[in-house]
Amino acid sequence: MRTAFADVDLVLMLAKLDRKADENHIEHLKNVVSISRQHGAAIEKYAKKTVKVLAVLHLHVRFFLHD
Repeated sequence: MRTAFADVDLVLMLAKLDRKADENHIEHLKNVVSISRQHGAAIEKYAKKTVKVLAVLHLHVRFFLHD
């Protein structure tokens, strides 16, 4: 992670994590949160203190219509 975030001025985080077939929604969100925390910790540790971060996460929302 050091290489990815060392001394950067700007971080653009684009993320999409597909849900596994046997994974429920809560488990999937826990995985997304875990990855985001790891990236946040690396940014805190290695990036410049003046870094700007833009995070765009793809949250897949499904709507079901019933008659």
